[in-house]
Amino acid sequence: MTIPKLFFVFSFLLFAFAGSSAYGSNAKHYIVYLGDHSLLKAEDVINSNHELLAQVIGGVEKAQRSTIHHYHKSFRGFSAMLTPEQADTLTKKRSIVSVFESKRYHLQTTRSWDFMVEQVKNGSSKGLFSEHRSQIKGPKHDVIVGHFDSGVWPESNSFSENGLGPVPDYFRGQCIPGDQFPSNKCNRKIIGARYYYEGYEISYGPLERAGRRFYRSARDDFSHGSHTASIAAGLPNAIQENLVIQGGAPGARLSVYKVCWFDHCDSADILKAYDDAIHDNVDVITYSIGLPSPASYFEDAMAIGAYHAFKNGIVVVASAGNDRRIGSVVNVAPWMITVAASTIDRQFINYITLGTGYTIQGYGLNNDVPRSSFPLTIYTRNYPQERYCKTTLNSAYTYNKIVVCYMEAGEDSIAAKSEIVREAGGAGMIVIDEGDATQVIFDAYAVPISVIELQQGMQLEEYITTSSNPFAIISPTEAVLNTKPAPTMAYFSRQGPNAITPDVIKPDITAPGFNIFAAFPGGPNEFGIDSGTSMSAPHVTGVASTIRATNKRWSVAAIKSAIMTTAIMNDNTGGPIQSGAGPATPFDFGSGHLEPDLALSPGLVYEFDEKDLIDFLCYHITNDYDFYKLSNMVGRNVVCNSPPVPPYQLNYPSIAISSLDRSVSVRRTVTFVASRNGPKVYGASIEPPEGVDVTVEPQVLDFSHGEENLSYTVHFTPLRVAPGYAYTFGSITWSDENQHRVRSPIAVRYPYNSFIFRFEKARNAAVHHYHKSFRGFSAMLTPEQADKLSKNQSVVSVFESTSHPLHTTRSWNFMLEQVKQGGYGRGLFTKFQQQIQGPYHDVIVGHFDSGVWPESSSFNDHGLGPVPDYFKGQCTAGDNFPSNTCNRKIIGARYYYQGFELENGLLKNQGSPFYRSARDDNNHGTHTASIAVGAPVQSTILNSLKNQVIVGGASKARLSVYKACWFNKCSCADLLKAYDDAIWDNVDVISLSAGQNSPVNYFEDCIAIGAYHAFRSNIVVVASAGNDKPNGNGITAREGSVTNVAPWMITVGASTADRQFVNSIVLGNEKSFQAHGISGLTLDGSHPIVSGGYCHRNSLKNRATASKILVCFVERPSENRTDKSEVVRQAGGVGMILVDKVDLSQVVYANYVVPTVVIGPEEARHIEDYIKKTKTPFASISPVQEKLNTKPSPKMAYFSSKGPNSITPDIIKPDLIAPGLNILAAIPHDQIGMFSGTSMAAPHVTGVAAVLQATNKRWSVAAIKSALMTTAILNDNTGNPIQSGNRPATPFDIGSGHLEPDLAFSPGLVYEFNENDLIDFLCYHTKDHNKVNQMVGKNVQCKSQPVPPYQLNYPTIAISELAGPISVRRTVTILEGKKISQLYRVSIEQPEGVDVTVEPEFLDFSRAQGSKLNYTVHFTPRNDKVRNYVFGSITWSNGKQYQVKSAIAVRVVV
Repeated sequence: MTIPKLFFVFSFLLFAFAGSSAYGSNAKHYIVYLGDHSLLKAEDVINSNHELLAQVIGGVEKAQRSTIHHYHKSFRGFSAMLTPEQADTLTKKRSIVSVFESKRYHLQTTRSWDFMVEQVKNGSSKGLFSEHRSQIKGPKHDVIVGHFDSGVWPESNSFSENGLGPVPDYFRGQCIPGDQFPSNKCNRKIIGARYYYEGYEISYGPLERAGRRFYRSARDDFSHGSHTASIAAGLPNAIQENLVIQGGAPGARLSVYKVCWFDHCDSADILKAYDDAIHDNVDVITYSIGLPSPASYFEDAMAIGAYHAFKNGIVVVASAGNDRRIGSVVNVAPWMITVAASTIDRQFINYITLGTGYTIQGYGLNNDVPRSSFPLTIYTRNYPQERYCKTTLNSAYTYNKIVVCYMEAGEDSIAAKSEIVREAGGAGMIVIDEGDATQVIFDAYAVPISVIELQQGMQLEEYITTSSNPFAIISPTEAVLNTKPAPTMAYFSRQGPNAITPDVIKPDITAPGFNIFAAFPGGPNEFGIDSGTSMSAPHVTGVASTIRATNKRWSVAAIKSAIMTTAIMNDNTGGPIQSGAGPATPFDFGSGHLEPDLALSPGLVYEFDEKDLIDFLCYHITNDYDFYKLSNMVGRNVVCNSPPVPPYQLNYPSIAISSLDRSVSVRRTVTFVASRNGPKVYGASIEPPEGVDVTVEPQVLDFSHGEENLSYTVHFTPLRVAPGYAYTFGSITWSDENQHRVRSPIAVRYPYNSFIFRFEKARNAAVHHYHKSFRGFSAMLTPEQADKLSKNQSVVSVFESTSHPLHTTRSWNFMLEQVKQGGYGRGLFTKFQQQIQGPYHDVIVGHFDSGVWPESSSFNDHGLGPVPDYFKGQCTAGDNFPSNTCNRKIIGARYYYQGFELENGLLKNQGSPFYRSARDDNNHGTHTASIAVGAPVQSTILNSLKNQVIVGGASKARLSVYKACWFNKCSCADLLKAYDDAIWDNVDVISLSAGQNSPVNYFEDCIAIGAYHAFRSNIVVVASAGNDKPNGNGITAREGSVTNVAPWMITVGASTADRQFVNSIVLGNEKSFQAHGISGLTLDGSHPIVSGGYCHRNSLKNRATASKILVCFVERPSENRTDKSEVVRQAGGVGMILVDKVDLSQVVYANYVVPTVVIGPEEARHIEDYIKKTKTPFASISPVQEKLNTKPSPKMAYFSSKGPNSITPDIIKPDLIAPGLNILAAIPHDQIGMFSGTSMAAPHVTGVAAVLQATNKRWSVAAIKSALMTTAILNDNTGNPIQSGNRPATPFDIGSGHLEPDLAFSPGLVYEFNENDLIDFLCYHTKDHNKVNQMVGKNVQCKSQPVPPYQLNYPTIAISELAGPISVRRTVTILEGKKISQLYRVSIEQPEGVDVTVEPEFLDFSRAQGSKLNYTVHFTPRNDKVRNYVFGSITWSNGKQYQVKSAIAVRVVV
C-alpha cells in the first residue's frame, strides 16, 4: 500500500524573457529577495550576497559578474542572471524569502479635479480640499511624492518651482545627472531624480537596440511620466488661453525615479527604485505600472517594495491595470492603495455635416480642422477585408477624401488608423464604433477624426451608398461640460475579485482616468491627453499627498481609510455609478469614487499596522521553511497565531468573505479622528448582501467619553444556497448626524451545494488552501499523485512537506555635585530628568547587551504613561519571558543567537545556564540597563550600603531590550541585526557596552556600521571605549587601545567616583593598616596569618594553611585576582590579604570566594616582617566601611582604554569619561550588584543623552554629542587636573573631560555635522568609492582631494602629522535665546611647541544672519624635531555662563 504524504502545490504564472548570451544560453534575470535588511549597506553585506550566489554559480568572480542590482538600503536582496536550475537551488535556502524572474511591468495608461470637488454640494466638508492643498508649503506641511514612471520633462511649467520654499531638510535623495538632464535641472519642485536601466538592458538588450529616441537620464522620453506626475503634483500651467491644468497637490515636491523605457518597466529596476525612494524619505510613492496578471506578494516587486514602504510610513498608490476581464486587477497587496479608472463629466464632441445638410454628432479631439467639405468614401466598398483600416490603403480611393473605418475591437488604436489614412492621402476619418462612443480614448491623430456609434454609422453608410457624390464636413472640437451620467466606470479598468487574496476587496477606489489633460514633453506649455488607470492613480496620489501634508501623524492605513470610507457611490444624476450595462460593484470601483473634500474629514478611520500584516502573511505559512521566509521578509522572528488569522479579519476599510459556507463573525476597530467639538456618537446602518443575514454589535459607537478606538463585530449568516458560486454585495455605514458617513463595502461569496459533493474527495485530502497571497494548496497525496500533479502545466512545483566581548548610586550624586551651589547650570539635569513623561518628552533607550531581568524593581513601570505611539518594536517571547513580561518600562524585547551559535556552537553546549530569550543570564545587561534608565530601588548589598537608593540617569525613560550577547561574547552578525531592528523600532538612544579587542576599519566594524545608520535616523549611539590590560608600568591601559572610534558615536572611558571601600587589618602586635576591598564576605575574630607567596595553583600544597589568613602577592598586572582567592579556599584558608601594585583607590569589587582585602607593597613589608618575627602571628580584618568625598576624584580608571585613535588619529577618542569603577546597580533575581568597566561608564552617558533627547527633541545627534563633550570638566574635586596613573590626564585618556550632567543641558554653542560631512570623512578612508556608495546607500561623488578628517566639524581637534602650517575650520551653532549674552570670546591653551591662533577672536551672534558662525584655527609648528603628541585647548566664553571648550591634540612631524 502506498502511504500518502503531505505535499505543497503552488500555481502562478511566470514571465520569462531571453537574457544575454554572456550569462549562458538559458540564463534569465532573477530577483533574489532576502527580506527586511534596510539598514545594512556596508561592503560585507554586498560580499555576503556574492558569497551566497557563488554557492550556486561557481565562484565569487562569476557571482559578481552575474549580479545586476543590490538592494541594500531599505531591504535586502539582489538581482542576477541565473539559469532556472540555479534559481531553483537558491529558492531552497532558508535565508531567502523568494527567487523570481524579473518580469516586465507595463505602464497603465483640468477638468477632473473640478468635477470631483463639485460632487460635494454643501456641508462642513465643502471646500476642504482646495483649502488644504493650498497650505502645502513650509516645513510643517511639506510633502514629497516619489514618482515611478518614465521620467519627467523638467522644463514644463507644471514642474516650475515658483512659490516653493527650500527643499525639505528630511529629504535624503539626490539629482543624478544624465542625458540632457544635468543636476541643475532639479529645483525646489523636482528635488530628486534617479534613473534605472540595468534591469531593462539585461532582459531586453541595450536601450540603443530599441531603435527609438531615449534619454539615458531622468528626462521623459515616453510622455507617460510627465503626464502622470503633473496630474499628481503639477503646478498651475496655462497651456492655452482660458485653459489651466494643475495637479492635485501643486505644492508637493517631486522626486523622480525613472524605471520605465518604451512602455517596459523591469521589476529589478522597480525594486531598486523602492530601495532608493524609501531611503530618500519620500512621503508618498505613486506608480502606474503593473504586471499582465497578479502575482504572489513574495514574487511581485511592487508588492515587496510597497511592504517596506508601508513599514516606513510611506503611502503607496498604484493603478489597478487596464484589462476589463473579471479577476484581472493587479497591485492587490492590502498595504497599497489600488485605483481603478472612471470618466468625468466632460465630452469632446464634433459634428459631421453631410452634403444633404443632415448633421450627426460624433466624438473626437482635433486641433486644426479644415472648414471645407471633402468627399466621403467607405473603403470597404472596394476592399471589404480592409474595413478596419489596419493595413495600407489604396490612395486611388482615399486621396483627399474622408475615409470611413470600423473598430474591430475595444483595444483598436484610432491613432494608428488615422496614420494609415494620412499615408493614403486621406483628408479625414470617421470611425464607426459598435461600443460606447462616449468612451473613445483620444490621442494625437494624423487627420481630423470623428467617432460615431453603430446606429449613426448605419445612417452614414446609407447616405454614402445612395448618393452619387457624397460629401461631408467634420467640425472643430467642442468641449461639453456637466455631461450626464458621470462618472461611469472606464471600459478598460480592471476588475476584481482579488485573485491573490479574495478576502480583500480590490480595487480600493476609482478616480478619473479617461481623457485626462496633463503635461507632456516638448516645452514649458506642452500638454497632451491620455487615458488609463495610469491617469486615475495620480489623482488619488494628489489627495493622499494633501492628507499627508496636513495630517503628519496619520498612518498609512489611516490615510487609505480616509480616502476609501468617504468615497461616493452615485453619479451626477443621483443614480448608482454605472459599469457597462449595469450598476458598478465593489469589484469595479472598490469603495466608490474618490471625493477629495470628504477625504480630509473622514470622522473615523480603520487602522492596521505591520503586526496585522504579519498575521495576514502568516495565513499562508504551512511549515518551518515558510516561517523563515516570512521572518526574513519582515526582518525579525515571527510568532504566528495558531490557527492563523483569516485575511478578512485584517482591519481593512472594506469586508470580503470569499467562502461563506457557515456563520462568520468579523471584527473591526475604528479610530476617532473628528473634532472633539462635533458629534461623537455614530450609529450603524446596514445594506445586507442578497441571501445573507448581517448584524452588527454594538449598533452604536459612543466616543463622547474620550475614547480614541472602539471595536464592533459584524455577524454574517448565509440564508440559502446560491445559484452557483456567486458573490453578492452590500455595505455597512457609521454616521454621526449627517456630518460624517463612514462606509465600508461588503462582498460575500457562498458555495453551491453540488460543488461541495462533486469535489468531496478533493476537499477531504486538502489540508491548506493558499489563496490570499499566492495560489496553491497542501494535501495528503501518494507519491504517484504528486508526480502526476507536477506535470500539470498550471502547476509550478509539487514537493513534500519536510562575537564581541562585553566591556564590563553614588556616581550620579558625585557628578551632580561638581557644579557648586549657585553655579550656572546647577540642578538642570535633575529638573529635566523629572520631565521625561508624556508624548512630548518620552524617550526610548535601545539596550544592546545580555538582556535584562524584567522582575527587577529597577524596571517597574510605576508612574509611567502609555507606550509611546511612535514605537514600532515588539516583545518577543522566549524562555521564561512570555510576551506579557513587557510593561510600560520594558516596552520591547528581542534576542539574537543565530550568529553566536554559528561562531561558537550551540548555546546548550556552552556548559552554563542560559535563557533563549531576552532574560539576562549574565548579570551584565541588567546592571548596565539600570545604570542608564533604572527606576529608584533600595540597595541590598553590604550592611553599610543597605539604606542607599540606586537609580538610573533617565529613570523615566522606556527600555527596548536587544539581547545580542551570550557568555560574555556578542556576535557581530547578531549586533548588526539588533541595530537593524532598533532603528526600525524608532528608539531614540542606543547604548552598548561591547567592542572589538582592537579597533577595525569602519567598513568592517559592525558596531560602526550599525551606528552610522542609527546616526542617519537621528539616533544617538553611546558605546564603551573598552577595557585594556595595564601597560608595562602596571598602572594604566595601553596607548592606542581605545575601540568604538567612529565619530558618529559617543565613546566613553571610565573613571572613579569619590567613594572608596576601606577596612582595617589589625595584627597581633596591635598595629593596624588601612586596606581596601569589598568582597561581600566578612571575617569574624582573629585568625593565624601566613605568607602564601604568589598563591598560584598547586603552590600551597603541603603547607599549613588551614583556617588561616594568607598573604598573596600579585606577580603580573594581568593576573586574575579572584583565581587566587579560589586557591586560598581550596587550601583551607579563611581569608586573603592581596598585595597589589595598582592604585589602591581603584581596587575593583570582585566575586572573591573568601573574605579579601587589598594592600600595597609598603604595608605588605610591615606585615611580612611581623609574620617572620612572630612565633604565632595573628590578624583580624574589620568589616568594610564606605568612605565618601574621597580626594582626589575623579581619576582615570586604570583599565580604561586610551587613545590615540588607531583608525583615524585625526579624531580624538575617547570622547569623554564617566564613572565606571565599583558601580552599584541591579542584577538578576531583583538583587543589587557592583561591577566595574567602561561598560558601566557608557550607560551613565546614555542616561544624560536620553534626558537631553527627551527635552530637546529637535537637537541632532551631533548637537547632543557636542553638548556632552564641550561642557565636560577637566579638574578633580581638589581643583587640580584629573589624574591618569601618576600624571595629569590628556585628551587620549579623558577626551573632552569628565561628564557633567547639569552643564550639558546648557552648552551655549554646539558643533553640528551631518551625513554629508561623514561622507567626506569616509571618502578619506578608502580609494574604493564603491565602498562608500554601499555604506551610505547612494551614489557618492568623493572630492578629488579628500577632505582631511581634522576638518570634520567635531567638538575636538586632532592633527596627527603637523609638518607645516595647517588651518582647521569649525562652525558653531548658538542654542540660547537673546536674553543671554551672544558675544563669545576665544581663549587658547597653546600646545607645547605649536603656535595656535584663531580668526576671528570674537563671535557676535547678535549680528549674525542665522544661528551659525564660523572660525578658523591656524596651527604652526615651532621646531623641526619629530615630537610626541602635545595637548591644548580653545574655549569660547560669553562671560560666566558658558565655557565651550574643545580639546586639542597635535603631533609635530617636520
